[in-house]
Amino acid sequence: MITAVPAVPLVNQIKARAAALGFDLAGITTAEPPARIEFYRHWVAEGCHGGMDYLARHIEKRSDPPRACARREIHHRCCLQLPHR
Repeated sequence: MITAVPAVPLVNQIKARAAALGFDLAGITTAEPPARIEFYRHWVAEGCHGGMDYLARHIEKRSDPPRACARREIHHRCCLQLPHR
């Protein structure tokens, strides 16, 4: 089931605020289960996450975002690019 993404003005406000806070990228999506969760499970099982143990935690929650965040309908991510050394 695909749900509606928030109205464009709200999306623009959120992205503008993220930029004002110094984030290089902000994205918004619905809280639908990831299309490639089986690939992700296999990737983690093969140890491809290396020492980033947090990627292996809560895979079931990652596979069903509405269950993990029952009161949230929208997920957002902000990224900050660090300078290369």
